[in-house]
Amino acid sequence: MCEKVKHKTALISGASSGIGYQCADLLAQKGYDLIVIGKRAAKLEKAVQTLRQHPVIIYPLVLNLCEPDAAENVFSFCKVNHLHVDVLICNAGMNCVGQLMHTSPEEIIDILQLQTLNPSLLCRYFGREMKKKGGGHILIVSSLTAYTPFPTLSLYAASKRYLHSFSKAIAAELKPFNVKVTDLCPGGVETDFFDNRGKFILLAMRFGLMMNARKVAEKGLNA
Repeated sequence: MCEKVKHKTALISGASSGIGYQCADLLAQKGYDLIVIGKRAAKLEKAVQTLRQHPVIIYPLVLNLCEPDAAENVFSFCKVNHLHVDVLICNAGMNCVGQLMHTSPEEIIDILQLQTLNPSLLCRYFGREMKKKGGGHILIVSSLTAYTPFPTLSLYAASKRYLHSFSKAIAAELKPFNVKVTDLCPGGVETDFFDNRGKFILLAMRFGLMMNARKVAEKGLNA
């Protein structure tokens, strides 16, 4: 990650903290201009202020990626600002813990919109541009839960399984055009995602079983 690049731009969703923020910081170190997306304005602004230590241009976009037209709005934002995305990182996610029968219809729609539909649309919009240009990198943050069904995490695990399968498929489609697609499947990571900490998560953190967000980001970008 030490070699500097010129005139390249990375788009990161869920960039306010955790893996997304660490990816943004690592790419800024390398010289990438940044388009950083976050749901909460104050939290995103705090991240942007820290990222400004790097001599790159940063375009913050406050947006709820649970909204049906969110991906189109992201693409339109880039078009209006004449931004060409070289690296796309689909990282935004939400925690949805509980039995399906106790989950509201609104929560079901939100997590599927956030973790299946909008990442697919972002890959479609920006993947087409990378294909035309003849190069690019798409990093999709899935999860270790993609590999097995998880009771009380049914929606989360299933949506991550979708991302895992989806990324493998489009990797094959885009490989002939020099567009790399990385499927990142970490286990538990020390991020704000675990604000609602159950006893097993607390034990995992206590015994050092949670992964470091910086190291996870490095592995994803260097894969």
